[in-house]
Amino acid sequence: MSDVVVSQEKRNLALIVLFSVLATCAPKSYAEPTRYACVTEPHKDAILSFTVPGRIVDIHYREGRKVMAGEVLVDLENKVEALELKRRELIHQDKSELQASKAQSETFSMLLASTKGLFESTGSISRDELYRAELEYNSAEADHQRLLIAEQREKVEFELAKANLARRSLAAPFDGTIVDVMLDEGEICEANQPMLKLVDISKVFLVCNIDEPAGRLLKDGQVYPVEFDSGDQRWNGDGKVVFVAPIVDPASGLLRVRLSFDNTDEEVRPGVPGYITLESNNSLFTDFNASEL
Repeated sequence: MSDVVVSQEKRNLALIVLFSVLATCAPKSYAEPTRYACVTEPHKDAILSFTVPGRIVDIHYREGRKVMAGEVLVDLENKVEALELKRRELIHQDKSELQASKAQSETFSMLLASTKGLFESTGSISRDELYRAELEYNSAEADHQRLLIAEQREKVEFELAKANLARRSLAAPFDGTIVDVMLDEGEICEANQPMLKLVDISKVFLVCNIDEPAGRLLKDGQVYPVEFDSGDQRWNGDGKVVFVAPIVDPASGLLRVRLSFDNTDEEVRPGVPGYITLESNNSLFTDFNASEL
């Protein structure tokens, strides 16, 4: 009987040792919360440029200025384009020829109806006169239709002239702050040459690379505490998961994750280090209870 008790004690001791070894060898991501270092990025970050070349004549706002979407930031020389727009506008607004052709077509239509009526009722009008009236009406109507098409073409050309003039101005595509003006007034700006940098930091993204096992726990819309080094202070807030990469980087074995957080007060400047702490998943050992040994 004593041999049985000794054997049972040895078995329990062996299981306890095995459990201790497994717990020691378990990956850190399953053993305790892990703190990941991340980088911060602005919500929107754009380098603006003109799509046409030209000489810069007016820079309305400089670095540090907050602007609204649609505000004109820079103008190129546009005298030729403005004159062309005015010319196209006058041509488009001139309806005299179109109105005259419409009146002529209506007149010939009434004459044709009258001629046809006389021809059919009294026979006082010859067939040649009826054919002539039909020819005059068809000619007037064709001329009117030609002018209608010309009027539509003039409208398109007017809109094109308006668009060409608009291309000489650089407008803000979103609300933001100007952080860099790369050219000055009087300089020649080439097409697609960087002119101005605009950022929106009212919302900031926290981008980090985490272990794949920890990434499996993240879902879009989940909220996690985040912290940042801002000057000599540490700023804390809540970040919402907006993207979890569907693939793992084969070189590092890490998963790219992006969280967003509100930065309306602009306490955090994008570019400062950020951190996120993820809780561990200890489910590997929840079914093993040493007290049951």
